[in-house]
Amino acid sequence: MEIVDSIDIETTAARENTENWDNYVNDAFYDDVSGLQQLASKAGLLTGCDVKALSGYWQTANNILDVSSAFGRVVSSLLQQGFKGQITAIERNNRQYQYLKNNFGKSAHILQKDLHHLNDLSENFDVIFFLWSGLADFSRVEQPSIINNLAKLLDRERKLIIDTMPMNTKPLGTEEFARQSFLTRGKTGVVRTYEATYEEIELYAHQAGLNILELIRCQTDTNRMRWLYVLSR
Repeated sequence: MEIVDSIDIETTAARENTENWDNYVNDAFYDDVSGLQQLASKAGLLTGCDVKALSGYWQTANNILDVSSAFGRVVSSLLQQGFKGQITAIERNNRQYQYLKNNFGKSAHILQKDLHHLNDLSENFDVIFFLWSGLADFSRVEQPSIINNLAKLLDRERKLIIDTMPMNTKPLGTEEFARQSFLTRGKTGVVRTYEATYEEIELYAHQAGLNILELIRCQTDTNRMRWLYVLSR
């Protein structure tokens, strides 16, 4: 993905509008499947090091839900690391969804769904993965409701695992407009992100009837840090 170091947008105006967006403005960015794969490689996540770090939670699971699956990085990692249960993958972007269907349709249940609207998904899952800063693709206003929607798919003692970047860490190739708000430009569009703090994740969890069971600090293949929050009832 072609990422520029500087973005021709008024920084002051951007700071004033860090919450004046929603997840739908990011759609075009994800039309570039190969670009997203390249970005995952630069982030050191293509080999599934985060999935490996979480193996204690998924090895005994019967069914796993991977949300915002994109090109299937987590699905591929689970299969390569020997997961034998049922995998369900959710992706809204049509190009990423078609890629998932073509490459993983025989080994996983692929759904094209919007995380804002999961009312018709009634199955309960042992583990839900929301990795590679998937939550950050939603504005601070949207994030609590997204966590609440996912929490409804968990029975007691099941796990929702959310990934963020540590505070004061700048995502690859981004322009920082505010302490936790970023904008990245790719070949097909821009992506706005908001990285939640520990306190915000704790609040979102509490509002959804969940608690932080564990915080796993994971170092990627390119020596970048990820925070993996394990949430449970």
